[in-house]
Amino acid sequence: MITRVFNLILASGLALLTFPALFKGVGRFDWTAVLFPLVAVCWLAGAIGLFFRSRLAWCGSLLGVGTMAASSITMVLTAWRLMPVASDPTDGIGYMLILGFMGLVLSLPAIVGLILIRKTCFSHSQ
Repeated sequence: MITRVFNLILASGLALLTFPALFKGVGRFDWTAVLFPLVAVCWLAGAIGLFFRSRLAWCGSLLGVGTMAASSITMVLTAWRLMPVASDPTDGIGYMLILGFMGLVLSLPAIVGLILIRKTCFSHSQ
């Protein structure tokens, strides 16, 4: 139950954070501005459906948490790579490191929790 609630909180928070990205570049097309809100909607639907022990909801939740973990790893590695050549590391690279580590700290327990509850979602006695 704790994993389901934590997953729902993460999914709703990320969905609220990514929806303004749809309206960020009105004049130009950006794949990330379309992709991340779509994944956030799928993750939110999966997090709600996880309370009903749905297999598809478990897959949607794992997709969302995995996307969050991959994005966080990318942020940390990019900031670490750019740190030696940055003129002022506190400008944006420090924020990338903080947000990347915070995303990793939040997503890794959710991944472990989802893997641990997979047997309850995939049981045939529903």
